[in-house]
Amino acid sequence: MNYTNEIGVDSIALFIPSVYPLLSTCYLELQKPDSARFYLTKINQKQKTGNGMILNCNIADTYIAEHNIDSALIFLDKAMGEFQNQAERLRKNNIKASLPFYFLSTYSSLATLYQQSGNYQQAKNSFVLVEPLMKKTTNDPGRMEKQAKALILYSSFCRATKQYEKAVDLLMFRDSLQQIINKADKERESKNFISRLQISDLEHQNKLQETSLANSHRMVVVSTACAVLFFFFICAVGYICYQRKKRLDVIMKQEKEAELLESSATPEKEKSLTPEEKLYHAAYEKVRLQKLYLNKDIRLKSLAEMLKTNHTYLSSCINTCYGNNYNQWINDFRIDYLLGRIHSGKKLSDLAEEAGFASTDAFYRNFKRKTGLTPNEYLKQHPKKQNPEETVLR
Repeated sequence: MNYTNEIGVDSIALFIPSVYPLLSTCYLELQKPDSARFYLTKINQKQKTGNGMILNCNIADTYIAEHNIDSALIFLDKAMGEFQNQAERLRKNNIKASLPFYFLSTYSSLATLYQQSGNYQQAKNSFVLVEPLMKKTTNDPGRMEKQAKALILYSSFCRATKQYEKAVDLLMFRDSLQQIINKADKERESKNFISRLQISDLEHQNKLQETSLANSHRMVVVSTACAVLFFFFICAVGYICYQRKKRLDVIMKQEKEAELLESSATPEKEKSLTPEEKLYHAAYEKVRLQKLYLNKDIRLKSLAEMLKTNHTYLSSCINTCYGNNYNQWINDFRIDYLLGRIHSGKKLSDLAEEAGFASTDAFYRNFKRKTGLTPNEYLKQHPKKQNPEETVLR
């Protein structure tokens, strides 16, 4: 802020338009909502670019920081109106629009403000509006942190209104998000640490090179006075450098061998599983061994009760470890079961019902998704192999 004010914010904005939202964020962090709003207004007046929904949500954030609900609602209504217009245009093209992610923080903060003022109904409405955004799958660590913060606020509201089961579900989902965030932070810290080590090694090599060059320069100066001493000195320095390099090579070789031994002593299979992987494997074995997938009424909630866990957490584990949601996961069991019996001579509709599919359409859709072929195409490409004895009889 001091830097931009010293050289002129408007002159910077000619080349870097993002300086206005950046300064607005800084002032909001310093609890100066008036100054933050001033630069947001500059975006609206001078640039006339960007998404109006984002801008109105950001202005609403400045009023929420001042506990001014009425003013915040004015800009939130503008943002919501733009979203509804956009959703209506998309609906005409048969495209379903979902609430943008940047509404999450604003409505969560507004709901908390309603809660503090005792207006629990409005707080509930605001939380419910953005609840899908709290649980929306994302790979962006910044969005995950905003989701975790919103989940904490919503959980506090549920505790205040004695919705304890809901509060526990929200906290469990937040914990699963936090584990992913922590893992990403550790990986980032590890990469930063490796980078620092590499930079340190390069600096050390540069110092060694500078020292070697300085010694060489001194040698040249001394050689003008005594060629013999210069010759022996060069030989001594060369021998010392050779021995030093030789020792360094030996040390580096020993370290590499130690790393190889350590990595071979702890293979991937012996590494301890995470809690999510343990729960996923338990669910997988439960469904596979007891053939629960043959029951067309098996639901995520009932499976979670069998495993004595929360269905939201179980869903998150399946999504993370398998890469698909619960419905596709359970239907893949059914397709595998059906593929083993597709040459039995039974009707496909009977096999689909036996495998646990609720309808023939569901069977055809999931068969195509998993194999890339329709059942008839699959049978043509994978005909039943004839028994040698049957061939002889014919």
